[in-house]
Amino acid sequence: MQIVTSSGKTFEAAWVLDTTTRHGAQQLTIQLPGTTDLSEITGELVGAEQIISIKETGVRTIYEGYTLLSSLIYTPDRNALRLTLERGGAA
Repeated sequence: MQIVTSSGKTFEAAWVLDTTTRHGAQQLTIQLPGTTDLSEITGELVGAEQIISIKETGVRTIYEGYTLLSSLIYTPDRNALRLTLERGGAA
């Protein structure tokens, strides 16, 4: 799977999941390889107007408004980087 940012940069991703918390915040969580450049990916995603995920089948999903970084987790045993973004203005 790939994700494409508003500026057209492409990154490999393991998966993308959009959810709503019990408090009503809309979140987008993306798991990336642990080798992803942290400053580059956060610079591209934080404040991005749009994030597009493209599955291997060619199916595209467009996510809009997820501009606030709410968490960032590195899992060494899986060599994975997980970013969670919230929609701008979410509580």
